[in-house]
Amino acid sequence: MRRRLPGGPIDPPTALARLADAATLLLLDGGPGGWSYLAWDCPVQDLRSLADLPQIERGTARGRTVPGWPAQIDGGALIQLDYEFPVGPWALYREDAAVRGRCWQLERFLAWDPQGRCWLHGPDDAALVAAVARLQRPAAAVRP
Repeated sequence: MRRRLPGGPIDPPTALARLADAATLLLLDGGPGGWSYLAWDCPVQDLRSLADLPQIERGTARGRTVPGWPAQIDGGALIQLDYEFPVGPWALYREDAAVRGRCWQLERFLAWDPQGRCWLHGPDDAALVAAVARLQRPAAAVRP
């Protein structure tokens, strides 16, 4: 679900300060002309091999193109793979179990469009109401 954030606009630094106590914070800054995202308390999965990658449902991509990077997204997963992530034939022979990537499930997040409008995303109305309450509390002191 997506809705405009009530109570006026909020910028990424203010949102970060209000969510500073979250277990996880993930910020993607699209810069001028791009979309920016801030997700918090995301379920995160360590990735050691291709077998750890989550199964993504077919048909979840919207198939639209939006200028700028990152482009508009409406949820799903963000996957980060390290340079040494095991792929290809040699991956079968890796014996270590080092974490070489992560997958974050984007359940609750803020999205800023290229015009600076802020959108709140969540799985249902209850999650959106809870997120609004959390974002309206006073900002915590955040270390630089």
